[in-house]
Amino acid sequence: MADQDTPPDQTRRNFLAALATTGAVATLVNAQNPSNSSTPVLVAPYPVVSHRPAGEVIKIICTERLSPAEVEQIRSAGKNIELRMIADRSELKDEVAEAEIILGSVDRETVLTAKKLRWVQSWGAGVEGSPNELMEHPCVLTN
Repeated sequence: MADQDTPPDQTRRNFLAALATTGAVATLVNAQNPSNSSTPVLVAPYPVVSHRPAGEVIKIICTERLSPAEVEQIRSAGKNIELRMIADRSELKDEVAEAEIILGSVDRETVLTAKKLRWVQSWGAGVEGSPNELMEHPCVLTN
């Protein structure tokens, strides 16, 4: 029941909706004019798309077992794809320095050694167990 001093169109629902709208509008104003805000709206830490010379090899390392059909599907993505299937960690150490993409799990040492790393595709359901070095690395991490 509305108070006699309260306008008839001011209900609790309208009041709460106005509060939510006010916050959204304030955020929108700051997003359109970041100089009004003390924090950035969006910071792109790493260029996801970059131009590369045609034919430049993209080295991919896979630490997981894939079927022959899956291997062929990855290799057929482009003529410049070099996919290396890694059987054990000693092979990984030899190959990782030039790799841009790693398919599978990575440890701290792998992240620190992979100087050209741009993308890690983790096979796990989550990335909570991944090393801090991977979380702080500017590469793209997907799972």
